[in-house]
Amino acid sequence: MPYLETNQKIKVVSVSEFTRIVNQAVSEIEPVWIEGEVSNFKNWLNRWIFFSIKDEFAILNCNISKYKFESFGFELEDGMKIRVLGRPELKNRGEFTLNVEEIQLCGEGALKKAYELLKKKLESEGLFVRKRKIPDFVESIGLITSKSGVVIHDFLKNLKPFGFKVYFCDARVEGMEAVFSLVEAIKRLNKNMSDLDVLVIARGGGSLEELQAFNNEILARAIFASDIPVISGIGHEVDVPIASLVADVSVSTPTAAAIYLNQSWESLQKKIPYLEEKLLAHFDEYLEFSLDETKTLAGNILNIFEESMKEKINLIFNSEKYLTAVNPERNLKLGYSIVFNQKNKIIKDINQIGIDEILTTKLHKGEFLSKVKKVEKEKQK
Repeated sequence: MPYLETNQKIKVVSVSEFTRIVNQAVSEIEPVWIEGEVSNFKNWLNRWIFFSIKDEFAILNCNISKYKFESFGFELEDGMKIRVLGRPELKNRGEFTLNVEEIQLCGEGALKKAYELLKKKLESEGLFVRKRKIPDFVESIGLITSKSGVVIHDFLKNLKPFGFKVYFCDARVEGMEAVFSLVEAIKRLNKNMSDLDVLVIARGGGSLEELQAFNNEILARAIFASDIPVISGIGHEVDVPIASLVADVSVSTPTAAAIYLNQSWESLQKKIPYLEEKLLAHFDEYLEFSLDETKTLAGNILNIFEESMKEKINLIFNSEKYLTAVNPERNLKLGYSIVFNQKNKIIKDINQIGIDEILTTKLHKGEFLSKVKKVEKEKQK
């Protein structure tokens, strides 16, 4: 066996230096999507979450910050098939791991499992119980959906002409950015148009994979936190999306959402002839009642007036009798006369008369003058 000379010097490095060299080399590797099955998932209470992904030949340790993981809005469990995007790193302890940047659920089974885990979690917190009443006779609507596609057209086409005001807010409804786009739309309308009657979150039909954004914890909590009541009009094949379970009203499609909003106005429209008839009937009843009241009041006034007139007539009659009785003219007719002095004052006492005084005597018919020749005063008794 030949002898190998080792004249060339080989650099000796420390363990930490070696891990630094390796990490420097692998840092130049572009992030890569890796698909595998979740194992050893640990959602600890610290800042990091640790798990592994594996296939039939190998296993890869992974870690991700708790904050980053929660931003995905779904739960993981051992056995679920996922894709992870990350960069490799050799830890100081010599452990090779993947620093995960993104996670995607992979396959119908993983999506179904994540759906059930999140549904159980939110149901235990009571997010599906609260249902606020959608106002009767909605006028202003905030519509959240994608500007591309037929959802807007279908929704508006099925709204009847009851004077609705629809304010559109564009949002992604599928893909990695859909969750945050929908959440931002909800927050924007709550902040800038808080007087809206209702929000409608709409999307056409889709599979469980296509509806991932609507089975997301972040979106579910944003709907629950909305001050404006929410109607969910999301098409689905079998399982009702988590977003629809949290919404105040859930219907199967955007078209169904429009039909729902028409209902209170249609009900009123159908009642208008009945209400008109009822109003006129009440008016006739009120008019008849008012007429009876008027007649009664007029009768009372007339009675009061007649009683008052009787009293006045009696007063006048009695006054006339009295005046007639005390009228000096009446006494003159009986043969009495009235004597006036030159100052036209009635003589009532002999002491008011002087000798040669000219007096006027008034009779029933006519009067005459006389000159006093003699005065006989009444003797004192």
